[in-house]
Amino acid sequence: MKIKVGKQFRNFSIERNQVNEDKRTIDLSFSSEEPVERYWGIEILDHKAKSVNLRRLRRGGALLIDHDTTKQVGVIEEVFIDEAERKGRATVRFGRRQTAVDIFNDVLDGIRSNVSVGYQVDEMVLEKEEKNKPTLS
Repeated sequence: MKIKVGKQFRNFSIERNQVNEDKRTIDLSFSSEEPVERYWGIEILDHKAKSVNLRRLRRGGALLIDHDTTKQVGVIEEVFIDEAERKGRATVRFGRRQTAVDIFNDVLDGIRSNVSVGYQVDEMVLEKEEKNKPTLS
């Protein structure tokens, strides 16, 4: 069976102790294996290195405001799958344009404390099917 799911999104908190003010960088987690309810069922992202395609991000992925490609405020400097923690991790760096400075200052001030990642599911594996199972909510 094929299911077209389109672009998906997940949100994560920025940990203040992972911010480097001098370099204008943040080390963050952008994905995990935390179950998320979707219209087709419960989604759990596999975090084996072979299961995730990071090519685009490794070529200098864009750090965007609200997923808007016209509002780039920085770049992804490093990205990898932490198989031990079962998370996707990245180091992002903010630019020097005023908009980027303003957004970085909002992060420093705790005004912006979350990060959202958009991703495309290329392949899905049904691990188990349960009828009349309660949802996560």
